[in-house]
Amino acid sequence: RICAVAMHRNDWVEEADLRIDQFEAAQFGNLYATIKRMVLSGQSANPATLQISMKDAASFTELQSLYNETSPGTKKAFLSLSKAIQDASGRRELKRAIQDALALVTDTSESPLTLLAQVEELVRGVDAGSGSKMLTLRDHALGVAKAIGDPTKRGLMTGWDALDKRLGGFMPGNLIVIAGRPGGGKSSFGLNLARIWGQNGFAGHVASYEMG
Repeated sequence: RICAVAMHRNDWVEEADLRIDQFEAAQFGNLYATIKRMVLSGQSANPATLQISMKDAASFTELQSLYNETSPGTKKAFLSLSKAIQDASGRRELKRAIQDALALVTDTSESPLTLLAQVEELVRGVDAGSGSKMLTLRDHALGVAKAIGDPTKRGLMTGWDALDKRLGGFMPGNLIVIAGRPGGGKSSFGLNLARIWGQNGFAGHVASYEMG
């Protein structure tokens, strides 16, 4: 159904963020991948143009029937359907990882510690459906270090050059903890951040547990 809706509403395709391998049925994965490729290249993806573009040449009658029998509905329903496909793909991957882990534990004489590391590696390799695999703290730390050195990935700057150079700015979704001994200037620093960002057109809220 999602392929049919995508043919009706090409403008929704990019927001769904689906990959060909997330479809259980290969023919629908191939069809959706072709639709997405055409849309991203600025072409119109409809039964007529798809029949020409698809390598496995689905018949025009089949595509037209799929198109005619489906109402596009709402974007919310389309994205919900996309999420359901991602979740189902994630469950299949997790099931395969568990089966592989069980076979690993059953068919080896390795020590439990070695097996634990191997099983952890299997589980970490699972794509939970979003395209993102499980990461360790080390993975995250290396990612942050790499981002700091990338001039194209800059967050909200503090105005303190030395700090901005080390952090690369505050990024969306970050929880920044300012820690230090009493009287070290933590509150003043936080208020200065609010002042600087306010002067640059950003809205914010300052609350203190010391307030009545």
